[in-house]
Amino acid sequence: MNIQDLIKKFSPAIVQLSTPFSTGTGFLIKDEQIVVTNYHVVDEMSEVIIDGPSMEKAIYPILYIDPKLDLAFIKVEVNDSVPSFTMSKNNDVSVGEEVIALGHPMGLDTTATQGIISNINNWVDGIRYIQHDAALNPGNSGGPLLDTKGRLIGINTFILRDGQNMGFSLPAE
Repeated sequence: MNIQDLIKKFSPAIVQLSTPFSTGTGFLIKDEQIVVTNYHVVDEMSEVIIDGPSMEKAIYPILYIDPKLDLAFIKVEVNDSVPSFTMSKNNDVSVGEEVIALGHPMGLDTTATQGIISNINNWVDGIRYIQHDAALNPGNSGGPLLDTKGRLIGINTFILRDGQNMGFSLPAE
């Protein structure tokens, strides 16, 4: 599948999240009826505003948070037209592999950036991250990192501000 087809296929599953303190990205998991994002996007909130092409803009309850892994799940109702993500396994990901980051940087509509995996075993505070060079900006947090087969590789989590395109994603598994 080419990059344009991947973007067109998965854009309906990308949502923007807003709290009084931040904005970020999330993505719909149809089978679980949730939005996955980063904890730091929703922080201590009990609910969040979500808007996306496949759902009405509304306030939704936060179902689960994990500050250590920087994960949050929000309960939503996902319609059948939303594409399903297939998760990659740890051994399916390799250095040099092309990736696509989807998200809402700086509050913009869904954008896509492309790069390669730089390191699959980058450990920070006891947590493994996938390092890549697909450009991430504030607002991309919580968005999906996909391979060129459309598999979900990771959740875009942070960047090194003084680095150049040094993005880190929590592995999808």
